[in-house]
Amino acid sequence: PFYKHDQELPDKTQKLSIFVLDMCTFVCASSNDEENEKPDNFRCDGLWRDTATRRKEMIAWLDQELRLTNCADEWCIVAGHWPIFSFGGNGPTNVLIKELLPLLQKHHVAIYFSGHDHNMQHITIRNNSGTAATTQFFVS
Repeated sequence: PFYKHDQELPDKTQKLSIFVLDMCTFVCASSNDEENEKPDNFRCDGLWRDTATRRKEMIAWLDQELRLTNCADEWCIVAGHWPIFSFGGNGPTNVLIKELLPLLQKHHVAIYFSGHDHNMQHITIRNNSGTAATTQFFVS
């Protein structure tokens, strides 16, 4: 449900690392940390039960893999189905803002690709200082 792919770029001076996450487990399992808690997203109702442990494993895996990858000097991209931010009806996703966004910012991830809204968006957020944040967000 989650994996990493490394690809050397054609000029052989840089590497591209792509991290793919199972967003259904990430988003739906966040509601299942407490037994009988109602899911935050209606698409999760009755689905992905008993995945809270798997979700925690995925977060720890991503944090460790991003730590081992030098995203400040290499291209790091994270992809998942659910958008963190979106203007198309399926965002923002609160659990991703709370738990995934800090990891992307902490490790200087360049891009987060997502889908779910079936329209094209390029979103840039600003830091508290007013400058553009490191991570760019693309929704398809």
